[in-house]
Parts: sequence; structure tokens; C-alpha cells
Amino acid sequence: EDLASVSEVHRPRGSDDLDNDGRKHERVGMHTAPSLDAEPAAKKQARHADSNFFQQTSKQLGARKVTLVLVRHGESTFNANPTMATKGTPDAPLTLRGKKQAISAGTQLLNLGYSPFNSHWVTSPLTRAMQTLTGALHAFDAPNVENAELLTPNVEVLDLVREQLMTIGDVGRPKSILLEQCKHLVAHKTCAESFEKLDECWWHAASENVVENEGRGDVTIRKREPLETVRLRASRLLKHVRTVHSRRREDDASSSSPFAVVIFGHGTLFNSLIELCGGARMLGAPERRLKNGEVVTVNLPA
Repeated sequence: EDLASVSEVHRPRGSDDLDNDGRKHERVGMHTAPSLDAEPAAKKQARHADSNFFQQTSKQLGARKVTLVLVRHGESTFNANPTMATKGTPDAPLTLRGKKQAISAGTQLLNLGYSPFNSHWVTSPLTRAMQTLTGALHAFDAPNVENAELLTPNVEVLDLVREQLMTIGDVGRPKSILLEQCKHLVAHKTCAESFEKLDECWWHAASENVVENEGRGDVTIRKREPLETVRLRASRLLKHVRTVHSRRREDDASSSSPFAVVIFGHGTLFNSLIELCGGARMLGAPERRLKNGEVVTVNLPA
């Protein structure tokens, strides 16, 4: 049921650097691999054969396919300086480079036709993901989108998309603080409604695993979030994606505009989601962690 095909992979310019957030790829069952351009010819041919098979299957599904677009957040201060993962303040924001990657991701989404006005955009409540979504939104301002100022983006903040809690960078900000910092997003109806459903402390076992160090302004992680809970969230997220698509078909069956659920999230969560949909090798997806700002399109049977 959850078989999928990755039909397109978009990499931001200057994104060939290693992922520097201190996470080990084997934690999510993904194999570290060189860039696709460096693959042996036989391996590349086999991968393309698998990918073509699933793409043909998706075409046969026609309008019944479920399109999911994964956008990994831009470079954060923790990605740029891994030592901050164990010593620093929580909820790492984007660097200047990360903000440029966010804008680039928005341009890619514009070219794909998945605007926040005709599709459904979802973001993790972590600052780096929300900043990436905000940066991507700029690609859909006028004059790129006619009457953009009159349109309301479909934006949802969903804690299912949060990253595995492994470092202090994965500790979020309370909902009350986010509401003050994200007024530009909360002004939109769907975003405001999703914020109402968010717990005040929405990250993994906040009261048990995260200890605030009074007077220092930082926190200590007692215990990392088990990978099994990440996989469970990925499963629930996939069900949510299908529900959103189903609602779209019922509400606007006659629409000819391309529709996708666009998720602004994190590497480990995305790896778990890809595995749930059949695995990177079967899907023709990158056999590694998505790079900062990378955009991957996945087609699933409805």
C-alpha cells in the first residue's frame, strides 16, 4: 500500500558538502553513498530501471496518485558548526547560506507548480524548518504569482514532522513563544488552526529528557529519542498525507492544478518516511541523508 516512486530529485547549488549535524547515517538504515554522478554504470542502470518501473506505475495511477514533496531545511547554525550540537542554545536557526537555500527551494517548487495556494504545505515547528518554509514562500510573491497578495497560502505546522531528538538543536520553543515569533504565518487560517492543536511543549518527552540549565541559557539532553518513535511518527505522517489528498479530491475534484503535500522537515524523519514507502534503493532515491535545501518528489498510490 505504501509503495512509492521518487520521480525527481532537486539539489540546491553549492549543496555538495557533507552533512555536519553529527548524526550517523546508519541510525536510519541508510547507506552512505557517493553522489549519483559517481555511481558505477551497472549500478546506475539498475537504479534507473527500478526508478522507471515505479514512475510508469505512477503514471498508470493517473489522477489517483498521491504526490509528496520533501524539502529538507536549509543549513542551520548547528550544520555549520557541529560543536554547537552539544554546547549552545536550543532550536538552531538558519545561517545566511541556509536562508539562500530556502529561497532556492521555493524557486524549485514554483517551477514544479506546487504553490502554497494550490497545494498543501506542512512544516516542522522547529525554527530551521519554519524559516525554510518562510523563505520558500517568497518565490510565490508578485510578480511571479498573479494577485498573490489576494491569495491565502495553505500552511500547516505539524509536530509529527519534527526531527528525532538527539541534540539540543532538536529541542524546540514553546508554542506560546512560537506564536509571537511567527505572526506572519499565524495570520493565515490553516496555520492558525494547526497552531491551536500544538502542545505547549511539543518535542519528544520534553519534561523527561530535556533539562534547562538555569542561568546558562542552554539545555542538557538526558536521553535521545528512540528511532522506533521516529518511525511511528513517519507512519502517522504518511496517513495524514493521504487524508489531505483524499480531502482535496472530495473538495475540488474538478481542479486541473497540480497538487502535492509539501513537507519542510528533517533528515532522519525523511529517511524513516522513505524507508516506510519502500526504501531508497527501491525508490531510486538518494541512498544518503537529504542535503540541506534538497527537494525530492515522491509519488505514492492513492
